[in-house]
Amino acid sequence: MVIFDFDGVIVDSERLANAVLARMVTALGRPMAAAEAARRFTGKVTRDCLALIESDLGLVVPAGFAADYEDAITVAYDAELTPVAGIVPVLDSLRGRRCVASGSSHPRIAHALRVVGLGHHFAGAVFSAEEVARGKPAPDVFLHAAACMGVEPARCVVVEDSITGVAGARAAGMPVFGLVGTFDADELAAAGALPVAAPGHLLDQPLFRAAAGLS
Repeated sequence: MVIFDFDGVIVDSERLANAVLARMVTALGRPMAAAEAARRFTGKVTRDCLALIESDLGLVVPAGFAADYEDAITVAYDAELTPVAGIVPVLDSLRGRRCVASGSSHPRIAHALRVVGLGHHFAGAVFSAEEVARGKPAPDVFLHAAACMGVEPARCVVVEDSITGVAGARAAGMPVFGLVGTFDADELAAAGALPVAAPGHLLDQPLFRAAAGLS
C-alpha cells in the first residue's frame, strides 16, 4: 500500500498555508516571511504549529487564531489551489491500495480534494493526525492509517515532502520517498528518505511500483 502525505504531495498547498501563517504571525508582532514559515511549520499539525509560535517565538496566540487561520486557508484554496505538478498521472496509474495520512484536519483535506477534483482517488481512505495523540514526527498517524486499512506497516510505502513527515514514516518502520521542494535532496536523505525530484519519478522506483500494484 502507498500512504501519501497530503499538503505538498497531493495538493500544492504548502505555499498557500505558509503564506497565510507568516502573515498572521507577522500581525502578532514578529515579522515572518513565507519561506521561514515553510521551514518551521511544514508537515506539522496546526496545534503543534501554534505551540511552536508560543514556545519558539515567544508570542501569545489569541483566542480565535486557529479558526481565523482555517478561514483564511479556505479563501486561499478557493482562489489558488492546484494539484502538485505531476501527481495526477501518478494517481491515475495506481492499481494497488492507497490512502492519505496528513497533519491537516479532515475538513481542510475534504475541501482541498473538492477544489482539485481528486477525491475519487481516496474515498474512505483519508486519515488525519487529529485522530491520534501525536502529530508528525511521531509515527502515530501512519500506524493509524495502516491499521485502519488492514495493512501491516512493513508492507506500506510513504510519499512525503517534509523532514517532519519523513521522520514519522521512518519511526513507523515504513520506507519513505521524499519529494524535493521545501527541503532539498540532501536534507531528505539525511532524514531517511529516498529523494525524488518530481512525482513522476516515483514510477521509476521498483519499491514504489510494487506498493502501487504496478509490478
